Amino acid sequence: MEYTYIIFLIGVITIVYASLSTLRTIDIKELIAYSSVSHAAVYLMGVFSNSIQGIEGAITLGLAHGFVSPGLFICAGGVLYDRSHTRVISFYRGVTQVMPLFAILFFILCLANCGAPLTLNFIGEFLSLYGVFERSSLYGLFASSSIIFSAAYTIYMFQRIAFGGAYSRMFTVVMPDLMKREYTLLMILVVATVLLGIYPASILDGLGYVVSTLLYNCDAIAEFSAGSFSQLSAKVDKFDKKIDDISSIKDLREKSFDNIDLLNKQVEEERAKIIQEKNELTSELNKAVTTDPSLKDDVEEKIQIVKDSCTVAVRELDAAATEAKEMIEDGHGSLIDEALFLVVGTDISVLPFFSALYKLYKLNFFSVAYTLYASKIIAFAGAYSRMLTVVMADFTKREYAILMILVVTTVLLGIYPASILDGLGYAVSLLLYSSDIAFDVVPNTQ
Repeated sequence: MEYTYIIFLIGVITIVYASLSTLRTIDIKELIAYSSVSHAAVYLMGVFSNSIQGIEGAITLGLAHGFVSPGLFICAGGVLYDRSHTRVISFYRGVTQVMPLFAILFFILCLANCGAPLTLNFIGEFLSLYGVFERSSLYGLFASSSIIFSAAYTIYMFQRIAFGGAYSRMFTVVMPDLMKREYTLLMILVVATVLLGIYPASILDGLGYVVSTLLYNCDAIAEFSAGSFSQLSAKVDKFDKKIDDISSIKDLREKSFDNIDLLNKQVEEERAKIIQEKNELTSELNKAVTTDPSLKDDVEEKIQIVKDSCTVAVRELDAAATEAKEMIEDGHGSLIDEALFLVVGTDISVLPFFSALYKLYKLNFFSVAYTLYASKIIAFAGAYSRMLTVVMADFTKREYAILMILVVTTVLLGIYPASILDGLGYAVSLLLYSSDIAFDVVPNTQ
C-alpha cells in the first residue's frame, strides 16, 4: 500500500504529459494514440486505488476503450487516410459537407472519447476517478484534469476535420461517404458503447462479487456460496422484500367480505406465516455458522436483516388491518359514499381506473379537466373552422415519425420505468452512500 501514491504520481504525470503532447500533434493517428495513453493512466490509477469502485471503473473503462479507440482508428486510417493518403489534421476541412454519415458516427465516437454521459467511457472514468478520490483527494483532483484535456484535444480534432469552413482545397476529388462494410463496423462499436453506457448494470452486476472477493478475501464465502449459503442469501433477499407481498387494505376487505371477524382471522394467519418464515430462516442461518464459523459476521448481518424485515412487514400488516377495520366500521361501501371519498381522496377503491391514476400519479382533477376541455375545443367542437381558408394537410412522414418516437418512448418508459430506474439506482446509491452500503459488502478488516 505504501507504493500506491508512487503509482498515482506516475499516473498523474502520464495524464498531463500525454494530454499536452496530444494537444501539440498534427497527426490524427498520433492524436488518437496519445489519447489512449492518457486514458490508460486513468484506469491504472483506478486499479491501484484498491477500492471496489476504482477497480470496477478501471475494468469498465478498459472495455469502453476497446470499443472507442478501434472505432477512431478505423475513422482515421480506414476511412480518411484510405481516401486522402494523408494524416495531417490541417489538410482536412469541411468533411461533413461530403461525408455526413461518417461525420455523425465520428462525432459519437469523439463524444465517447471525451467521456460524455450516456457512453460507457463516462461510467468507467467516473468510477475510476471516484476510487482515486477515495484514496487521495489531491491526486483525484489532478487526475480529473484528464476530463478537460480529453475534451480539448478531441473537440479540436473533430472541429478541424468535420467543420472548419468550406471543403478543403487540398483535395481535388470529393471523398465518398462510408461504404456498407465501414458503416457496419463503426455502427457495431457505436451501438455497443452507447447501449452499455445507458445500461451499465449488465457489466457492473457481474463485477461486483468478483471485485469484492478480490479485495476482502472472501475465500470462505466463495467456497460455501457454492452450497447452501448462496441459497440462504437469496432467501434472505427475498424475505427482505416481504413488505411488497403483504395484503393491502383493499385485499383485506375483499378477502374478508367486509367482515371484521374474518379480517382478524386472515391477519392472524398472515402474521403467523411471516413469523414462522423468519424463525426458519434464522434457524438455517445459525446452522450455517455451526458449519463454517468464518461466516459469523455475515450470518449475523443476515439475521438482523431478517428481524428488521419481519418487524416492518408485521407493522405494515397491522396498520393496513387497523385502517380496513375503521373503514368497515364507518360504513364505507356504498356507491355514493365511495364517490364522495373519491372526491376528497380518502377511499377510492370502488372505481379502479381513477383509483389507479390517483395512487400512482396523485391525479390532479383540475389539470385533467382543463386539458380535456382544450383538446375538445381544438379537435372537435363542431364543423371545421371557418377561420381557416385552406384545409390543413395531415402529418407528413417526417412529422409522424418524430411525434411517434416521442409518444412511444413516453408510454413505454411509463409502462416499464425499471429500464431507467435500474440504471439510476446504482449511480445514485454510489453518490449518496458509502461503498459498504452501496455494494452491500462487509469488508474483512482483519
